[in-house]
Amino acid sequence: MHAGTVNMSVIDELSEYITLRMSSYLEQTHDSNWTEHKSHSDYDLWFITAGSVQITIDGIEHMAEPGDVVFFYPDMPYMASTTGEFCRFVYMHFDFSIAEQKEFSASFSSRALYLVI
Repeated sequence: MHAGTVNMSVIDELSEYITLRMSSYLEQTHDSNWTEHKSHSDYDLWFITAGSVQITIDGIEHMAEPGDVVFFYPDMPYMASTTGEFCRFVYMHFDFSIAEQKEFSASFSSRALYLVI
């Protein structure tokens, strides 16, 4: 395998068994007073497009800025707020399963937050 390439053999083998079901998606803009404290029953992705968002999970603060993608597992409680005059992000709620295993993430930490830059 060449440097910089990704081994896709696992995805190739599982692709016919993977199901993604989007339940909602929307772009949201929030002002400087926005604070949200909740959890969702499905997976969540936030694509930060403007401003910055502070996200606290299990007492640990994370900062997301334009270009970052934030991934939430189902039932992960969090608190989010804007850190400046405003923030904007596109969110997507979705369900993910492989074959009959609905909770694929069960083998991973249920309190993980991933920021991809």
